[in-house]
Amino acid sequence: GSICFGSLIVAILNAINSMLRRAQRDRRCVLFYCVIRCIMLYVQRLVEYFNKWAFVYVGLYGYDYMTAGKNVMTLFKSRGWSTVVAHSLVQKAMFMISLCIGLVTGLIVALASSLVEEVAVGFGASGIGLMAFFMSFYISIINSSTLLSVVSTSTDTAIVCFAEGPAEFEENHPQLSMRMQETFSATYPDVNFGRADGEVV
Repeated sequence: GSICFGSLIVAILNAINSMLRRAQRDRRCVLFYCVIRCIMLYVQRLVEYFNKWAFVYVGLYGYDYMTAGKNVMTLFKSRGWSTVVAHSLVQKAMFMISLCIGLVTGLIVALASSLVEEVAVGFGASGIGLMAFFMSFYISIINSSTLLSVVSTSTDTAIVCFAEGPAEFEENHPQLSMRMQETFSATYPDVNFGRADGEVV
């Protein structure tokens, strides 16, 4: 129930935010522009709580969606991780992988359909290869994105768990904890990735 409710809220807020951004580009009326900008600030504050990280807290602790959104953002702010979660590159990497899968699948299907097209031309059909490429490209991107969303969500969960209990993570997986701290620290040198009390491991 919480996940369904959260998905509805996120979709509505993202749609409102997109419409406000489009309206903000039209500067014919200065007063209208100021009102739009003010509304956008409030919408952005709402989106801050209603995001993908809240879903992780719902799954881990069983909170309702509103409480989960507030708690997870409080966690990131208290740890100083706001920059880290704002610049997560996992989704972009997953999209690039899906795009590559779509292109490869489309090319393979287009090559296979070109053999069939020679036969189909005799029956009055043509252009099968191009149509097959776009259809297979689109379908494979949707399928691969759905499958790779599991990887993206798992990464989000690992980040939340790492922020929530770095000491427990280090105790149970010391080598992996050290590697994550070194990698994160190299990317974000101003952020503490050690223990929550400020002691860097």
